[in-house]
Amino acid sequence: MQHIHDAQGFVIAIMGMLIVFAALTIISIFISLLPKLVVLLANIFPEGHHHAVQGKTTKKDDDKLLAAIGFGLLKIRANNGDKI
Repeated sequence: MQHIHDAQGFVIAIMGMLIVFAALTIISIFISLLPKLVVLLANIFPEGHHHAVQGKTTKKDDDKLLAAIGFGLLKIRANNGDKI
Protein backbone atom coordinates (compact mmCIF):
# COMPACT_ATOMS: atom_id res chain seq x y z
CA MET A 1 0.00 0.00 0.00
CA GLN A 2 2.86 2.35 0.69
CA HIS A 3 4.03 2.13 -2.94
CA ILE A 4 0.59 3.14 -4.19
CA HIS A 5 0.52 6.05 -1.77
CA ASP A 6 4.03 7.18 -2.69
CA ALA A 7 3.33 7.11 -6.43
CA GLN A 8 -0.03 8.91 -5.99
CA GLY A 9 -1.98 5.88 -7.24
CA PHE A 10 -5.15 6.98 -5.49
CA VAL A 11 -5.11 10.36 -7.20
CA ILE A 12 -4.61 8.74 -10.59
CA ALA A 13 -7.43 6.25 -9.90
CA ILE A 14 -9.83 8.99 -8.82
CA MET A 15 -8.95 11.12 -11.85
CA GLY A 16 -9.54 8.13 -14.12
CA MET A 17 -12.94 7.52 -12.55
CA LEU A 18 -13.86 11.20 -12.96
CA ILE A 19 -12.87 11.14 -16.63
CA VAL A 20 -14.96 8.02 -17.27
CA PHE A 21 -17.89 9.52 -15.34
CA ALA A 22 -17.70 12.72 -17.39
CA ALA A 23 -17.56 10.80 -20.67
CA LEU A 24 -20.54 8.62 -19.72
CA THR A 25 -22.48 11.72 -18.65
CA ILE A 26 -21.83 13.38 -22.02
CA ILE A 27 -22.92 10.23 -23.87
CA SER A 28 -26.08 10.02 -21.72
CA ILE A 29 -26.97 13.65 -22.42
CA PHE A 30 -26.39 13.15 -26.15
CA ILE A 31 -28.64 10.08 -26.23
CA SER A 32 -31.40 11.89 -24.34
CA LEU A 33 -31.23 14.86 -26.75
CA LEU A 34 -31.09 12.69 -29.87
CA PRO A 35 -34.89 12.58 -30.51
CA LYS A 36 -35.05 16.38 -30.41
CA LEU A 37 -32.05 16.59 -32.72
CA VAL A 38 -33.69 14.23 -35.21
CA VAL A 39 -36.85 16.37 -35.29
CA LEU A 40 -34.75 19.49 -35.84
CA LEU A 41 -32.78 17.85 -38.64
CA ALA A 42 -36.02 16.56 -40.22
CA ASN A 43 -37.25 20.15 -40.43
CA ILE A 44 -34.00 21.34 -41.96
CA PHE A 45 -33.55 18.39 -44.36
CA PRO A 46 -37.03 17.07 -45.26
CA GLU A 47 -37.41 13.62 -46.72
CA GLY A 48 -37.32 13.44 -50.48
CA HIS A 49 -39.50 11.41 -52.77
CA HIS A 50 -38.99 7.68 -52.35
CA HIS A 51 -38.53 5.62 -55.47
CA ALA A 52 -40.58 2.65 -54.33
CA VAL A 53 -42.28 0.14 -56.57
CA GLN A 54 -45.81 1.35 -57.21
CA GLY A 55 -47.34 -1.96 -58.29
CA LYS A 56 -49.12 -4.25 -55.91
CA THR A 57 -48.03 -7.84 -55.52
CA THR A 58 -50.47 -10.67 -55.15
CA LYS A 59 -50.26 -13.78 -53.04
CA LYS A 60 -49.75 -15.75 -56.22
CA ASP A 61 -46.63 -13.70 -57.03
CA ASP A 62 -45.33 -14.21 -53.49
CA ASP A 63 -45.86 -17.97 -53.71
CA LYS A 64 -43.95 -18.13 -56.99
CA LEU A 65 -41.08 -16.14 -55.52
CA LEU A 66 -40.91 -18.33 -52.42
CA ALA A 67 -40.96 -21.47 -54.59
CA ALA A 68 -38.10 -20.13 -56.72
CA ILE A 69 -36.03 -19.27 -53.65
CA GLY A 70 -36.65 -22.68 -52.13
CA PHE A 71 -35.68 -24.42 -55.37
CA GLY A 72 -32.47 -22.39 -55.60
CA LEU A 73 -31.51 -23.25 -52.04
CA LEU A 74 -32.25 -26.91 -52.69
CA LYS A 75 -29.98 -26.90 -55.76
CA ILE A 76 -27.16 -25.21 -53.82
CA ARG A 77 -27.38 -27.77 -51.02
CA ALA A 78 -27.51 -30.65 -53.53
CA ASN A 79 -24.42 -29.34 -55.34
CA ASN A 80 -22.53 -29.06 -52.05
CA GLY A 81 -23.24 -32.69 -51.25
CA ASP A 82 -25.53 -32.01 -48.31
CA LYS A 83 -28.08 -34.67 -47.56
CA ILE A 84 -31.59 -33.43 -48.18
